[in-house]
Amino acid sequence: MKKSQTYREYAADCVRIAKSMSAKDRETLLEMARAWEDRAREADRQEKERQENEADSDKADSEKGS
Repeated sequence: MKKSQTYREYAADCVRIAKSMSAKDRETLLEMARAWEDRAREADRQEKERQENEADSDKADSEKGS
């Protein structure tokens, strides 16, 4: 499973649990959910960057072989 998907599941869990909590606890859980969503976006960005770097590396390798 991709890291970003796991982080989004954590965020969803925080939101789900927040619905049954007091106002103060709800706000804390919603802040946690936002933090997990931020982490998911960062994981997506890193994965995209990694894939682009691999593609560039593969392209450079194939050009060397030509």
